[in-house]
Amino acid sequence: MGERVLVDTGILIDYYREKIDLPPGNIYYISTLTLYEYVRGNKKPIEAKKLLEESFIITPINNQVSLKSSEIWRNLRQKGALIDDRDLEINTRSRKACQHE
Repeated sequence: MGERVLVDTGILIDYYREKIDLPPGNIYYISTLTLYEYVRGNKKPIEAKKLLEESFIITPINNQVSLKSSEIWRNLRQKGALIDDRDLEINTRSRKACQHE
């Protein structure tokens, strides 16, 4: 079994534009936020959503992830190293999903 890999929106776009490859044998995840970001900018949103659902494991939103994200945010704020909220949520969801699959 391959590595568990989170694919963010930028990588996803490059993959579907055939600018990069995703090596076979790995388990690929996207967050629901990545699904949203990709589908909203697509000219064929229904087809895009279906393709993502067939190609990736989609990590859901839950309260536990939101609680962990807020904890990480507070730690980053104390260090003066805040990141975009969407990136923080995606990162937290991916960590939880990859640990528990």
